[in-house]
Amino acid sequence: MVYSNKEYGNIFKEFQKNRAWLNDVEIEIVGGENEVDPLVLLRLYDQDPTVDTTVEITTLMVVNRTVRFTKGGKLLHEVTYKPGTNLSDSFAKMPYLLDMLLKLCYGLMVKKLTPPSEDSENEERQ
Repeated sequence: MVYSNKEYGNIFKEFQKNRAWLNDVEIEIVGGENEVDPLVLLRLYDQDPTVDTTVEITTLMVVNRTVRFTKGGKLLHEVTYKPGTNLSDSFAKMPYLLDMLLKLCYGLMVKKLTPPSEDSENEERQ
Protein backbone atom coordinates (compact mmCIF):
# COMPACT_ATOMS: atom_id res chain seq x y z
CA MET A 1 0.00 0.00 0.00
CA VAL A 2 1.09 3.54 -0.66
CA TYR A 3 0.07 6.40 1.62
CA SER A 4 0.49 10.08 1.03
CA ASN A 5 0.83 12.72 3.71
CA LYS A 6 -2.88 13.50 3.25
CA GLU A 7 -3.95 9.93 4.10
CA TYR A 8 -1.53 9.88 7.01
CA GLY A 9 -3.08 13.09 8.34
CA ASN A 10 -6.59 11.71 7.87
CA ILE A 11 -5.69 8.59 9.85
CA PHE A 12 -4.74 10.75 12.85
CA LYS A 13 -7.80 12.99 12.51
CA GLU A 14 -10.03 9.90 12.49
CA PHE A 15 -8.14 8.47 15.46
CA GLN A 16 -8.68 11.62 17.53
CA LYS A 17 -12.35 11.82 16.59
CA ASN A 18 -13.06 8.16 17.38
CA ARG A 19 -11.02 8.13 20.60
CA ALA A 20 -14.04 9.68 22.35
CA TRP A 21 -15.93 6.42 21.69
CA LEU A 22 -13.80 4.81 24.40
CA ASN A 23 -15.03 7.20 27.09
CA ASP A 24 -18.05 5.01 27.87
CA VAL A 25 -16.24 1.66 27.73
CA GLU A 26 -16.13 -0.03 31.13
CA ILE A 27 -13.61 -2.63 32.23
CA GLU A 28 -14.54 -5.25 34.80
CA ILE A 29 -11.93 -7.52 36.33
CA VAL A 30 -14.16 -10.27 37.65
CA GLY A 31 -13.29 -10.91 41.29
CA GLY A 32 -11.01 -7.87 41.32
CA GLU A 33 -7.37 -7.65 40.39
CA ASN A 34 -4.84 -10.00 41.93
CA GLU A 35 -2.85 -8.80 44.91
CA VAL A 36 0.72 -8.21 43.80
CA ASP A 37 3.73 -8.29 46.11
CA PRO A 38 4.39 -4.68 47.22
CA LEU A 39 8.11 -4.99 46.44
CA VAL A 40 7.26 -6.04 42.89
CA LEU A 41 4.95 -3.03 42.56
CA LEU A 42 7.66 -0.71 43.84
CA ARG A 43 10.24 -2.14 41.43
CA LEU A 44 7.87 -1.75 38.49
CA TYR A 45 6.88 1.74 39.56
CA ASP A 46 10.55 2.70 39.80
CA GLN A 47 10.96 1.90 36.08
CA ASP A 48 9.86 4.14 33.25
CA PRO A 49 6.32 3.20 32.16
CA THR A 50 6.94 1.35 28.88
CA VAL A 51 4.75 -1.13 27.07
CA ASP A 52 6.85 -3.93 28.58
CA THR A 53 6.49 -2.72 32.17
CA THR A 54 2.75 -2.07 31.82
CA VAL A 55 2.28 -5.52 30.27
CA GLU A 56 4.16 -7.02 33.24
CA ILE A 57 1.95 -5.15 35.72
CA THR A 58 -1.20 -6.09 33.85
CA THR A 59 -0.17 -9.72 33.60
CA LEU A 60 0.38 -9.93 37.36
CA MET A 61 -2.96 -8.24 38.07
CA VAL A 62 -5.17 -10.23 35.70
CA VAL A 63 -3.62 -13.69 35.45
CA ASN A 64 -6.38 -16.28 36.03
CA ARG A 65 -8.99 -13.52 35.95
CA THR A 66 -11.74 -12.80 33.46
CA VAL A 67 -11.72 -9.28 32.08
CA ARG A 68 -14.88 -7.87 30.47
CA PHE A 69 -15.20 -4.79 28.34
CA THR A 70 -18.70 -3.36 28.03
CA LYS A 71 -20.25 -0.26 26.54
CA GLY A 72 -23.81 0.72 27.34
CA GLY A 73 -24.39 -2.68 28.93
CA LYS A 74 -23.31 -4.51 25.75
CA LEU A 75 -20.38 -6.93 25.98
CA LEU A 76 -17.63 -5.85 23.58
CA HIS A 77 -14.94 -8.34 24.54
CA GLU A 78 -14.16 -10.87 27.26
CA VAL A 79 -10.91 -12.62 27.94
CA THR A 80 -9.68 -14.98 30.64
CA TYR A 81 -5.94 -14.65 30.84
CA LYS A 82 -4.11 -17.88 31.63
CA PRO A 83 -0.42 -18.23 32.54
CA GLY A 84 1.84 -19.01 29.61
CA THR A 85 -0.38 -17.33 27.04
CA ASN A 86 0.36 -14.10 25.25
CA LEU A 87 -1.93 -11.38 26.58
CA SER A 88 -1.86 -9.43 23.34
CA ASP A 89 -3.13 -12.40 21.29
CA SER A 90 -6.57 -11.91 22.84
CA PHE A 91 -6.67 -8.31 21.61
CA ALA A 92 -5.41 -8.69 18.02
CA LYS A 93 -8.59 -7.20 16.56
CA MET A 94 -9.14 -4.68 19.37
CA PRO A 95 -5.72 -3.32 20.45
CA TYR A 96 -7.40 -0.17 21.78
CA LEU A 97 -9.02 -2.30 24.50
CA LEU A 98 -5.62 -3.72 25.45
CA ASP A 99 -4.34 -0.15 25.67
CA MET A 100 -7.19 0.68 28.05
CA LEU A 101 -6.45 -2.39 30.20
CA LEU A 102 -2.73 -1.57 30.39
CA LYS A 103 -3.50 2.00 31.46
CA LEU A 104 -6.06 0.80 34.02
CA CYS A 105 -3.62 -1.64 35.63
CA TYR A 106 -0.86 0.96 35.71
CA GLY A 107 -3.31 3.35 37.37
CA LEU A 108 -4.30 0.67 39.91
CA MET A 109 -0.62 0.19 40.75
CA VAL A 110 -0.18 3.93 41.27
CA LYS A 111 -3.33 3.99 43.43
CA LYS A 112 -1.97 1.18 45.62
CA LEU A 113 1.27 3.13 46.11
CA THR A 114 -0.45 6.44 46.88
CA PRO A 115 -0.45 7.32 50.59
CA PRO A 116 -3.69 8.54 52.14
CA SER A 117 -4.45 12.23 51.83
CA GLU A 118 -4.81 14.51 54.83
CA ASP A 119 -8.57 14.62 54.15
CA SER A 120 -8.88 10.83 54.39
CA GLU A 121 -6.84 10.81 57.62
CA ASN A 122 -9.20 13.41 59.11
CA GLU A 123 -12.23 11.31 58.10
CA GLU A 124 -10.75 8.21 59.72
CA ARG A 125 -10.26 10.07 63.02
CA GLN A 126 -13.90 11.13 63.20
